Amino acid sequence: MTYLGLEYGPNDFTLAAPIGSSVDSTARPSRGALNYSIRRLLTTYSELRLFLIAPSWRLNFEDLDSDTHPNRAPQTLPTTRRPRPAYIAQ
Repeated sequence: MTYLGLEYGPNDFTLAAPIGSSVDSTARPSRGALNYSIRRLLTTYSELRLFLIAPSWRLNFEDLDSDTHPNRAPQTLPTTRRPRPAYIAQ
């Protein structure tokens, strides 16, 4: 059995990219890209165990942090955070 960690979204906040819905399956928006990747990986490697990595904090393209400097929306990261339920795929 092989494990693979996927991290999606580090640029999405900076670019104010749409998240999308759970049924999206195209490269845009970011949720669609994640759905597409998971489906392709599990179809090709059925025994693969995937885990998702939350996007890490980082500086934007101007070396300013996302907690105090807005993205293109314009929003700061603390204003966009919402509690989300944890899902674990079996």
